[in-house]
Amino acid sequence: MRLPTIGQYVESVAQPFGLFRTLRGYEAERDMFGEVRIRAGNNAAVFRLEGADGPLALKCYIKQGRFTKEIYDYLRSHPSPLLAGGARRLCDELFVYDHCERGRYYDVTVAEWVEGESLDRMIRSAALREDRDRLQALAGGFDRLALGLLAQEWAHGDLKPENIVVREDGTQVLVDYDAMFIPPLAGEQTQEVGTLNYQHPLRDTSMYDKHIDDYSIVLISTSLHALALDPGLYLRFNDSDNILLSPAETVAGRSAAYDEIVETALRAGRHALVNMARTLTSPVPVIDRVALLLHDLAQTACGSRIAPEETCLFERNGKWGYAGPDGRTVIEPIYEDAAEFSEGLASVRLEGRWSFIDVSGRVEIDCGRYERVQSFHEGRAAVRRNGAWGYIDIRGEEVIAPGFEIAGAMREGTAVVKQGGLYGYIDRDGRWIITPRFEYAVSFRNGTARVQKETKTYQIDKSGRTLYVIA
Repeated sequence: MRLPTIGQYVESVAQPFGLFRTLRGYEAERDMFGEVRIRAGNNAAVFRLEGADGPLALKCYIKQGRFTKEIYDYLRSHPSPLLAGGARRLCDELFVYDHCERGRYYDVTVAEWVEGESLDRMIRSAALREDRDRLQALAGGFDRLALGLLAQEWAHGDLKPENIVVREDGTQVLVDYDAMFIPPLAGEQTQEVGTLNYQHPLRDTSMYDKHIDDYSIVLISTSLHALALDPGLYLRFNDSDNILLSPAETVAGRSAAYDEIVETALRAGRHALVNMARTLTSPVPVIDRVALLLHDLAQTACGSRIAPEETCLFERNGKWGYAGPDGRTVIEPIYEDAAEFSEGLASVRLEGRWSFIDVSGRVEIDCGRYERVQSFHEGRAAVRRNGAWGYIDIRGEEVIAPGFEIAGAMREGTAVVKQGGLYGYIDRDGRWIITPRFEYAVSFRNGTARVQKETKTYQIDKSGRTLYVIA
């Protein structure tokens, strides 16, 4: 079905008498010249309607979303303080004339009109004024919104500052729900992958679950906290499309903004911010334990907590513990075996049982069924069961079944493993990138790896192609 143009919607909304079915009595907001105010996007036109029950956001579609009905039906039965209230779809609500003076009724969606400013505008205003306190408040408000979002079974799908409204009390609220994931749509593919400037460059329509906001959350939070440290970053790197960071440039390792953010955070001693920023370089569009990253960032914003990577192992009376940068004990030496913190967690063995702990010593992942575990790298940790190695993810779930004689750490989205006496390479999901064929091999670095075959040593790329013979 062909949908009306924005101009046709404007004509109908400008003269609503007899054109609305259920919204009679509402009037569209107008500018100083008496013209209807319109906010136009890629898929729809949005109008502010004034009525006795308060203002509404009226959304009229010029491009129909695949799951609009399912999303708004879900929102009506699952209200959330993270979203504008009263979101619902109105079928056959607005009559629109065509060019032949005929017409028909079209579906629209409505929701509470959220009073406030977009996060995008507030970032710009605070950064140009070099208002660090305001920027820190915006960062904290966004992190609270993000933690609430991560706790849901749904996801927004197009998370960006333009889709976040900051109320007068500082509360941040999500608007624009057409790209959402909801549980009834599990297993489907989406038409909407969100605004590319806030998405991992490898995200596609097949990635459609409650984790689709994770990369956007880390990108926005990193940018906001960096601006709170140095508002001047905005003038140097904002290009109207991104707050500071281009995902494509960051993942490719050629982002000057990323390099400066990390340097700024290190100078300020904000190691939690450095840890968060580093996840943005992930070669795959998956970031594990985002909530933990946000918690660590919040707790270290004022220097109130030691970041995991600031700790160091120490041994006392044959037992291992952890100390802070000042030498004071952070975690008492009670462990029979332990490793340094990596990606916010450390592997430890207590009474013969392996687990992963956080910097407070709290067990985050129980690995009692495994004989040995290695540290996390890129969201994967190698684990050994019944003499064979496999991998778990940051939630402790076994994502690659044990079946290898040796399993290395994930590097650049790959891990070197040994099977049948020979070495090869797998990806994060356990799929072979290069089947076992080498007598020895090491992890990839900068896209290449050193391998040995038939007494000769080669440098190869990720396709297994020989770049040159070393010896």
